Amino acid sequence: MADRGRLLAALFALVPVTVTVVLLFAATGRDEAVDFELLPVNPGGPVGLAHLERDGDRVRGRIAVWGLGPGSRHRAEVKAGACRPEGEQTATTVLALPALVADPNGVAFARVSVRARENAVEPGRYLMVYSGPGPARANARVSCGDLFGAAELEPSALASVGPGAGARSEASTILQLRDGRPIGGLQRIEVRTGDRVALAVRSDLPDEVEVRGGLGLSQQVGPGTIARFSFLAPQPGQYDLRARTAGERPVAVLSVKARGNGSPR
Repeated sequence: MADRGRLLAALFALVPVTVTVVLLFAATGRDEAVDFELLPVNPGGPVGLAHLERDGDRVRGRIAVWGLGPGSRHRAEVKAGACRPEGEQTATTVLALPALVADPNGVAFARVSVRARENAVEPGRYLMVYSGPGPARANARVSCGDLFGAAELEPSALASVGPGAGARSEASTILQLRDGRPIGGLQRIEVRTGDRVALAVRSDLPDEVEVRGGLGLSQQVGPGTIARFSFLAPQPGQYDLRARTAGERPVAVLSVKARGNGSPR
């Protein structure tokens, strides 16, 4: 556990956004870790990933959420229970986190270092992101994440999706596949020639993802592994992102338009 703690410390140093909250804590001395997969409450909503780890009397980790409004702020909580449909969600808040703040691309990355009254890193927990930074009862639920289960996400994999290229790109997207199909439906990404594009792909199955169109971009993906692409948008046209398990169905479409004379670079 000490080695893993040192690895996390090194990885966290790469993230410029730091979130710290201090609460009362009854120490138990147990070291545990959990991973959450954030999915949209409504179709097309935000998605994300989170890793939280018990380190002595603290909970440490990181959260990455895509699909938020640029510059928006969002309340995030760890709660007891599991994600359920709207109207059926009744659960105790185990850990209230400070607001997540989205960058100009609508991507929020946060490092978490928390002292907590209850243990947030154990089975029977889920992570909720709300539409605004105020009290949960005053905001709609936008993204909910249950535990991954056996598919453990390595902290180094989560570090690879942000902020990195995503925070410096004109377009950054995370795509999550389940049984070879994109959660939330086919994603469409629109950019202009020369824009920097950052894509991250996670799958519950071992798979290979490829950006079609002669770009020569393909990577392996699977439980605990994230495929990451970062490239300049090519000449105008449509470029499909395909997964081997999905056959000939694209899981995302990159639409590249010509850059006009007045378009900024």
